[in-house]
Amino acid sequence: MDTEAPDAIATVVDILDAGYARAAAQGYDPERTLRQAFGALSRLGTLFQTDEFEALLHSGVLDPEALEAVGSLGSALVNTQKEAQRGDTPSQGVFGLLGALRDPDVQRAVGFITTFAKKFGGNLRS
Repeated sequence: MDTEAPDAIATVVDILDAGYARAAAQGYDPERTLRQAFGALSRLGTLFQTDEFEALLHSGVLDPEALEAVGSLGSALVNTQKEAQRGDTPSQGVFGLLGALRDPDVQRAVGFITTFAKKFGGNLRS
């Protein structure tokens, strides 16, 4: 039984060495990653103890519905950016904007924005 533990430790060390060698051969630095992870954990630990983090938790920003809205915004932003890069978004003047207001999707977005502006403005007053 006394010889089993050293053999098991040697096997684990061999496995770790082989994994480290494979990672290094692919340009990955596990030591750097660990240092960065511990640094990030240290910073997160400090952040978690602040009043600002407590306020963030209670702000509604992390509410699933808020995250879904932000995700929808991000998706629309990325898709629009891709279209713009391909040249698929035409320039529009005032009359083009007025014409776009007939589109039900644009109407929904404008309704959302104006409702948001009203509620946000009310929150700013508080």
